Amino acid sequence: MTEKKILIVDDDDLLLMMLKRYLEHRGFKYVRAVPSGEASLEALSRFCFDTMILDINLPGINGWDVLERVKAAAPDTEVIMITGNPAETIRYKSIQSGAFALLEKPFTLEELNSVLQGTFRPACAKRVQPLRAVCRMPSKIIQNGLEVTGMLENMSGTGILIKMDRPCNSFRTGSEVDIVLLSVNSCLTVKGEITRQNSEDTSGQFIGIRLMDPSRSYQNLLDYILAG
Repeated sequence: MTEKKILIVDDDDLLLMMLKRYLEHRGFKYVRAVPSGEASLEALSRFCFDTMILDINLPGINGWDVLERVKAAAPDTEVIMITGNPAETIRYKSIQSGAFALLEKPFTLEELNSVLQGTFRPACAKRVQPLRAVCRMPSKIIQNGLEVTGMLENMSGTGILIKMDRPCNSFRTGSEVDIVLLSVNSCLTVKGEITRQNSEDTSGQFIGIRLMDPSRSYQNLLDYILAG
């Protein structure tokens, strides 16, 4: 059994118990499940957790407030945000606030496990800056000769969010594209499907892409990003 300590925070009792039992079945010895932000802060005051699985929409102290306090008090604790709101602005805010990743409900247990395992990688613990800083990487979206550059801003177990350098209305929801990540000496290409395009907020213009092979593509992306 693994000694990693996991804290799950969600006001959905059924989901809370399902996730707890799943993680225990996967061999996690220390799994704490609580239904509110207040209860999570109390648990954090007593124990050190390696990873939190944190719902955004909580009664009382919401997930954003909990995330802020966790990052201030225990910056080494990785936080996976979960939400039923798929807006790109939510994805962007989660990473800007210091979350490791964001999962959209409903997600599969395999997707959760893929993201969770990423929080335990030794490279994560060695980073001085949070993953939100590591995650930002020059990128290109390519489809039938059309090429748009941008910056990878967020990634989850199933998809990524790219902030485009310029507006583009040529991509269509549901269309397949190649996503190219660019580092100093190499590049990585994965395939995806446009889920939302030209979603704007005060921070710029974004495009959401679902990974075609979520488990393998997410791990490949994570390995590539953490390798620098």
